[in-house]
Amino acid sequence: MSKSVWILLFLWAPLLAGCEDTGIHTYRVPKEAPASAGSMPEMSGPSAASPAGGSRPLSWKVPAGWQEQPLSEMRMGSYRIPGPNGQSADFSVVALQGDAGGDLANINRWRGQIQLPPIQENDLPSQSRRIHPAGRTMLLVDFTSEPPENRSRRRVVAAIWSHRGETWFFKMIGEAGAVGRAKPAFMEFLQSVRVRAGG
Repeated sequence: MSKSVWILLFLWAPLLAGCEDTGIHTYRVPKEAPASAGSMPEMSGPSAASPAGGSRPLSWKVPAGWQEQPLSEMRMGSYRIPGPNGQSADFSVVALQGDAGGDLANINRWRGQIQLPPIQENDLPSQSRRIHPAGRTMLLVDFTSEPPENRSRRRVVAAIWSHRGETWFFKMIGEAGAVGRAKPAFMEFLQSVRVRAGG
């Protein structure tokens, strides 16, 4: 580089240093590595569809042969009951706030599930009875459908229990043979129900 160029740079350097830099600067930032499936944070807390057994306010003894099924958002207990000749029944434990629409509405809903017509309020005494398993008053119903053409009859046996502002439903529904065979075990189940401490 010539001597004259060095002199010019020396003279202009102070002026350039005092000027405001208005240029646009580009910075290279390294990309964050994507998280792998194994590094995703785990979700905590119980699933709404699977209420934890420890939080269930009741406990009970499951009869021999009853097969536990996955719980749902509403079911606190769910079992499949094998019956004769390949038949089966479904048993559920459900708890709802308040009176859950009342006994009549729920009973008629169950009757509809096995294709029976609804009953009236004044029919309830003759279509249900009070039972007292383990000293608790429950309303028990037992309905069997008329045999449809080329199909087996269906039956529902259910108990309704009010406890501390909730209504508990213990319902068994399925083919009549399976439900009839399992009814003694159903009654034993009700007898085994216990309220957990604080429940």
